[in-house]
Parts: sequence; C-alpha cells; structure tokens
Amino acid sequence: MEILWIILAVLSLGGAIFLLPLTLSTGIFWIVSGILVVLIIALLVKLIVFLAPIFFVLGVVLIIWGLIENPHKRVGIERRIEELVDKITGRSRDYERERLEILEMLERGEISYEEAMERIKQIKRR
Repeated sequence: MEILWIILAVLSLGGAIFLLPLTLSTGIFWIVSGILVVLIIALLVKLIVFLAPIFFVLGVVLIIWGLIENPHKRVGIERRIEELVDKITGRSRDYERERLEILEMLERGEISYEEAMERIKQIKRR
C-alpha cells in the first residue's frame, strides 16, 4: 500500500509540474522537484528491498549458467583479476621474472644471500 501511495504522489506531483501555469511553476518548481526526487528514491528503496532476493537468486543462476556455458571465459576472468591485483600491489610480471632469476642464481650459488636480498630490494624500489 505504501508503494501505491508513493507512485500516486509521484504521478500527481509530476503532472503538477507540467500543468501549473508558468508564473507559478517557476517559484514552486524546485520545491516540487525536490519532493519528487525524495519520493522516487523512497519508491526505489521500497522496490529494491522487495526485489533484492529475486535479483540475488537471478544473479546466482546467471553466474552458474555463464560458468557452465563458457568455462574458457572463466580462465580469462581469473587472469584479469590476477593482473588487477598485481597492479594494485605494485607487482608486475617483469618483477616476478627478475625475482625468480635472482632466486635461481642464489640456488646455483652464483650470488650470496645478502646480494640476492639487495637485488630484490632494488627491484622493489623501481
């Protein structure tokens, strides 16, 4: 019932804006517009609260359906997420590659532990 009253109020105030004489509407326009915005937001909140469980179930069904239909896209999404996390954390593939090379050099005994740590610190600074 509340939603019905909100809809009726929006319709009547919206119609009032268009039907008021121009001399009256210039002064009242902003007040009525503000009331309309508040009523529309109230309507959206009521509808969102009512429809949220339906949208949730629909979203879950669509996600599952998408994963079943296109499993190769899932790999692409995982790669994009991984790249995004790397950008956020400041790491790149070059950093990882250089770090692995330094660790391999350390394993082979070409450099000392201290030198390896220093090189890794230098890579992080870049």
